[in-house]
Amino acid sequence: MYALSKKFILIALAGLGLMVFFLVKAQSTAAASPANLTLGKNVIAEGDDFNTRVIGIPWWNMNGSPYPDYFAAVQNTDRNLFNVTADGFWDMKSTTLDPSIWLLWSSIAETQRVLRQGDTRPIDANKYKLLSYYMCMDEAPGPTDFDWAANIFWMYDRAPHDDPNNGRTEFILFKQQGLFQNDGDCELITYDLSKPASWATGTWNNSPNKPQGLRLDPINQAGLRYQIGWVRLTTKDLSNVVQLSWAGAPAGENAFYLSLSGCGQDGILVGKQNGTNGTFNWGGQIQPGFSNSHPLPLPESFEPGTYYAYMKDSSGAVACAANNPFKVSAAPILDFQKPSFQSGPDFATVELNNPWGLAQPSDIADMFSITSAMFNDGILKITVQGPDPQLSLNLRAERIDTSKYFYLSYRSKMNSMHLPGAGWVQRWIWWYDGGPNVDHVTAQDMLVYENWHVYTIDLRTAPTENCGGNCWSGMPSVLRHDPLENFFPTSIDLDYFLLTGNESINKGGQFPIYFTTTAPNNATVKFYYDTDTNPANGRTLIGTKTLGLTELPTLSTTGNWSIFLPSVSTADPLDIDLYSASEVFVWNTSNVPRNTFYISADVDDGISVTTWYSEIPITIK
Repeated sequence: MYALSKKFILIALAGLGLMVFFLVKAQSTAAASPANLTLGKNVIAEGDDFNTRVIGIPWWNMNGSPYPDYFAAVQNTDRNLFNVTADGFWDMKSTTLDPSIWLLWSSIAETQRVLRQGDTRPIDANKYKLLSYYMCMDEAPGPTDFDWAANIFWMYDRAPHDDPNNGRTEFILFKQQGLFQNDGDCELITYDLSKPASWATGTWNNSPNKPQGLRLDPINQAGLRYQIGWVRLTTKDLSNVVQLSWAGAPAGENAFYLSLSGCGQDGILVGKQNGTNGTFNWGGQIQPGFSNSHPLPLPESFEPGTYYAYMKDSSGAVACAANNPFKVSAAPILDFQKPSFQSGPDFATVELNNPWGLAQPSDIADMFSITSAMFNDGILKITVQGPDPQLSLNLRAERIDTSKYFYLSYRSKMNSMHLPGAGWVQRWIWWYDGGPNVDHVTAQDMLVYENWHVYTIDLRTAPTENCGGNCWSGMPSVLRHDPLENFFPTSIDLDYFLLTGNESINKGGQFPIYFTTTAPNNATVKFYYDTDTNPANGRTLIGTKTLGLTELPTLSTTGNWSIFLPSVSTADPLDIDLYSASEVFVWNTSNVPRNTFYISADVDDGISVTTWYSEIPITIK
């Protein structure tokens, strides 16, 4: 868990020219207050955070790897000094006056829409309004020092640039409102995007589109060391209330704080209230900070973890809550493996009886301009270096029925540093019996990112470079992948290729729903079917599963459906493992009307209830 007690103290070692950061735990020296303080709850829900509920990847909870990669997420920062501390802080040093962190990467215009990014999952600005980020700096700024000021930018288009339709906050100053023991220290900064100051630009709303990009420029100084602990974009939920009741305080104003370090240490101010006795309902109302645009943080501004609450009375003495600490509980996340883009009938498995698992060279029909290729344990490792590397999947003289197979998914990893100016794009090309010079279609470029990613495009709607419409049609005879247009030697790992379609099952068949979730054992998952992905207009309950109880699918022998599982693979061992870590719930469709439905799930861990939908629907025939 992140430790609020982490402090930067910059010490110049005389004669050596070295600069070293030490982490020092500050000790509280405040006297004990005569007041008694009691927390009304020991556990609260974390609240509705955009990246948790919509993207399914909480910010800064990605095993230290910026998503989708370092270049896209962190810019104008010394990559060699980028570090993830033991308690999860991103430790960075700016290289220019304008370092930036893409909280939601918008992608770039005229490229395919892939991965969980702003162009595929934009922000509902009517719902998510409160941005909070916890930041530490290595020296204390002055009260109006704009070198230590931040900006927040949002973009309505797929272009990482300023635009008249886009928005920007006013400068957000690093103003310490907490009880920190050392200069520099840390601060939880909360900004209400729906109430910008008069000299901000743009309006936080869903016009002309929902925001597709969100960027934090945390400082305006080069060479500054700073850390980011967490970032949350939340609703302004006034129902998630924490009561702090006190008695026996001296007359005057009481200030309430939250800390990760312990009672009386390094507190973040969350509210103020007068009285010798009373109850402060933290989260029940917006309390202004140093401006209307900068309210004090709500409970949902804090990431999941353990905290300590305390009160500073009018004399400066501290009263610790009797039932410290208390917990902000993480909202459960659920992800569907079936139905999903990868789970439907797969062309190579169904039509060729030989999936493209890349366990054998015969999965690839031919290669061109690839320096080296090695098949090892289901991974194809290739090295490419211009001018036009390409590999064609082995169709074994079969044609692709484009009305049946259209979701193209593959898992790959770039084993080098992102070089955006050197052709870090990939593409797909297909053609028919006339050959590549007669009737070929070239899909628009797709951005390539570092690390392992599963890329998926719907070929029915994927933009192309040379086709006006209905581009994925007929019976293509060749499907070619150009993995990188980079003139520097680059190593690429390829795991598998899938070309799948939608799920279907005959009415009365039993359909296994596979999913993963962060919810603990004994949590319950309620499954529904729905004609759309809006739970507000009605869903039909399928059934309920309690996690931790084993349920094996009892598959119908009469239903006409296909399931893509390693256990039913008829060819080489496929190293996809779509369901290896999944839970399963079996849906009996006997009483379900014939129609096309999405699967929805409500996950209830006893504290929070979250709602999720499948990427693709299933048709009951």
